[in-house]
Amino acid sequence: MPIVYLTTNTINNKQYIGVDSKNDPKYLGSGKWLKRAINKYGTKSFTKEILKEFKTEEDAYLYEVEMIAKFNAVESDLYYNIQEGGNGGWSHIDSSGMNNPMYGKSVRDIFVEKHGEVEGNKKYDESRRVAGAKTSLKLKGVKKSEEHKKSLSNARLDFIANETEEDKIVRRQYTSEFMQAANIVRSDEYKAKMSKSLKLVSAKIHEKVECIYCGKKMNKSNLKRWHGEKCKKA
Repeated sequence: MPIVYLTTNTINNKQYIGVDSKNDPKYLGSGKWLKRAINKYGTKSFTKEILKEFKTEEDAYLYEVEMIAKFNAVESDLYYNIQEGGNGGWSHIDSSGMNNPMYGKSVRDIFVEKHGEVEGNKKYDESRRVAGAKTSLKLKGVKKSEEHKKSLSNARLDFIANETEEDKIVRRQYTSEFMQAANIVRSDEYKAKMSKSLKLVSAKIHEKVECIYCGKKMNKSNLKRWHGEKCKKA
């Protein structure tokens, strides 16, 4: 029976949300940063708990996406997750490209599919707002390693590259509301630096690379997600 589980590092309390299609008690997860942590601390330093059981794998992956969004797990230093769910756990089948059940779907799409357009959008927006606030409070005074800063930067680049126009509008609106509530005023110097930084990020996101297997050119984020070793011609 497929399950959505929560793996916890008992040394530093960092967690990982994932799907286990076989409900194997020994399986702790396959996330990149989680695996490194397991190698570092050993399996005995991790616990695993079942968050919910499902009849089908697709339902489990839909719930995984919802939970990762709810706790802002991709951006939070409190979690090992580096993807928004629905993708990483399909290694046991041909999950490349359009064969992946989550192909072409954003996190917002998953919420809408599960709860309907009005309620789904409402729940998605609220989950992002609440998760961001919780993460901000928990991370006060927490220092990030250079390695982890780099991983967060790459995750953010992937997120921005796959962001819809609607997502951008909502993100900008929340940022504006937060700054007004906190009475934050940005100087012209800060705005100039941000503008320069965003232009560099945009150039990096839209840089075209070629898949060595099929020869197709695309953004780096798409190469990582659907081509390279995952390419159908690999």
